[in-house]
Amino acid sequence: SRVPPCALRRGHADAQRGQHRLVLARALVAQREFARADAEIGRLLAAFPRAAAVRSLQGTVRLLQNDAAGARSAYQAAYDAEPSSIAALTGLSLLDMREKQWNSARQRVESRMKAEPTRAAVLLVAAKVYAGSQDLLSAERVLRQAIERSPTVIEPYALLGEVLRAQGKLQAARDEFYALVAKDATNVRWKDLPTEVIKREQQCWNFHPKAKWHGYSGYAEGYAMVDPNK
Repeated sequence: SRVPPCALRRGHADAQRGQHRLVLARALVAQREFARADAEIGRLLAAFPRAAAVRSLQGTVRLLQNDAAGARSAYQAAYDAEPSSIAALTGLSLLDMREKQWNSARQRVESRMKAEPTRAAVLLVAAKVYAGSQDLLSAERVLRQAIERSPTVIEPYALLGEVLRAQGKLQAARDEFYALVAKDATNVRWKDLPTEVIKREQQCWNFHPKAKWHGYSGYAEGYAMVDPNK
């Protein structure tokens, strides 16, 4: 995601160069070139030591290297510098859930929800923490709030369907999955849709020009679709 203007605070030219270096570092992480990514992150931190986006990326590198302590230190530094950082909140919550530190995870997300009660991204992280700790009613409640705040975002619908299914509310889960399809199944990854939806909805197979999931471009609406038999 784009670095907030407050994250790289020096002069405009310095901040722009920092943005470019951060994009490079993220690309290196995606390619799992961790040594080169670390070098770029080090340069960024020398220039912008409190940039939450950079500290969060450092946490991601440590997490991918199975260095939980290093990841936590980096994510915590990002969170301390910018408590509104979703990357930092997500990273710390993930570490807490892995380590079964449910109280710590809940306290942090509830603090953020109190500070930003209408921010859908915060509500989604909170829902994941609640679901992970088997507090399914709370997960359902905050997911519905997230959907109300950002009704075009797909992920809360899919997670809500899973939460409802875990509670044995099968009809309600089915309804949520079909609501997900109604929103825009043409732009939802297959792994995020239940098999029954994929079997029944032709729109899941069409290559719509504006959909992002397939990565193709340069053709007209209705020109191509995936052969379900493949």
